[in-house]
Amino acid sequence: MANERFESIWDAICDSPEEAAEWKRRSAILMALREYTRAAGIPVGTIARQLAVPAATVRAVMRGRINEISLEQLEGMARSAEANGIPLMI
Repeated sequence: MANERFESIWDAICDSPEEAAEWKRRSAILMALREYTRAAGIPVGTIARQLAVPAATVRAVMRGRINEISLEQLEGMARSAEANGIPLMI
């Protein structure tokens, strides 16, 4: 059996290139939001208000629970962050 090589873990575990692309996008946004929440040093409730989401969603981001947050939610959070002048490195 030959060893296959993949560009990312998502390419290895997803059924299609489109699905892998979605998970890559979700992962990139989640990691950027997670980095911001850790570096900001402000309460979860404040970040939740800035991003227009429940505090539980921010806690899920901070814990890296990518399967609990949809791409649409993550993109909405990224737009809210941008609108509030929060720099995300995506």
